[in-house]
Parts: sequence; structure tokens; C-alpha cells
Amino acid sequence: MKHLKAYEDMNTGEPEIGDYVIINTERYLKQPLSDFINNNIGKIRWKEGGSIDVKYFNIPKEIKRYFNDNPVVDYIRKFPVSRVTHWSKNKEELEEILTAKKYNL
Repeated sequence: MKHLKAYEDMNTGEPEIGDYVIINTERYLKQPLSDFINNNIGKIRWKEGGSIDVKYFNIPKEIKRYFNDNPVVDYIRKFPVSRVTHWSKNKEELEEILTAKKYNL
């Protein structure tokens, strides 16, 4: 059984371009987009001022229209930095957080 560990490089300082992030969209976006973003990891592609552009992967067809769907720039959504709940250079650390959330651990 895996155990959650305290990670020293997670959530230290500010999230930067290239970091993986978990975004909280509670009372910010409508379903099913909110469910997808709350339960998936994105990657910061651009950061300017108080906002970030986050790229998502494996987006279901029914919500692709909510993203910038130009194949040249990928599937990106803009968020305020204040919506970032967790960030890390290591995606696996965030996957463990989502797994714990899924099973209420």
C-alpha cells in the first residue's frame, strides 16, 4: 500500500512555467468542465501577472469546446494563480494527491 509523503519541493514558492498543477474550480466553472479540471493535472504553459495558462491532456469530446482548441497551441485554459491548490515539478506527486482525494484518504 502506498503512503502519502510530505514532499519538500511541492508547493514551495510560486508555481512556475513547466510546473504541474491542480486547480480548484469550485463555484468558478460549470459542470462537467469543473469536474474535469478539479480531478486532472495540468501543466503551466504561460504565466503573466496573476494569471496562468494551463495545458490539459486527454480531454473528453464533450468539453473540448471550453478550451482553446487550435492544434498549434494545444488545449489551454486561463486561470488566476489563486485557483492553484497544489503544484510540483513532479507529476507523480500530484497524482498521489488526486488518488487520495478520489478515495477520501
